Amino acid sequence: MTTKLYCYVDETGQDTQGRQFIVGMVFIDDSRDELSETCKRIEVDTGKRNKWSDTPDAVNVAYMRGMIALLASAEILQYAVYEGIYDYIGCAVDAIACAALAFGHPDTFTVNVMYDALQPSDEQKVAVALRGRGLRVSKVRGIRREQNEPLLRLADGVCGLVRDAHAGKVEHKALMQTGLSRRALVNAKAE
Repeated sequence: MTTKLYCYVDETGQDTQGRQFIVGMVFIDDSRDELSETCKRIEVDTGKRNKWSDTPDAVNVAYMRGMIALLASAEILQYAVYEGIYDYIGCAVDAIACAALAFGHPDTFTVNVMYDALQPSDEQKVAVALRGRGLRVSKVRGIRREQNEPLLRLADGVCGLVRDAHAGKVEHKALMQTGLSRRALVNAKAE
């Protein structure tokens, strides 16, 4: 039997002109509707209403702390950091492939990719590149309105947490380390 996986992808770092590019992902099976509802509840509980960059640090940290506590040992939140690279689509494909292959042999699952703000002209490029990496891809779809999709907002939170931790924000570094040690957050490239 083949498992269907869903990968929600966001990225940050194009503004750094290749110095640092981060891909944040939420990899989930058919329990995605449950996780989506949980995300909404934690957003309400913490007061998170917007993208990471438009939200106060204290709210972002509270939101990600709640998600990390909930997802301990689940290995659902994934990220990859690239430095000195300008091929952003190539980096995203690499990150998705690395994260997906941690789930087992590619013959055992198919992947549906929902990618924040991916241009329609790039959807096919990403699908072909992922298939070239051995993945069975059902679809790749660019999502235009992140605010309507809780799991894309969570992928945005992964990007924001990793970026702020790498920038040296103490509370973010500590929370990222907690996420890594509890296996709620996984460096896809280190697997």
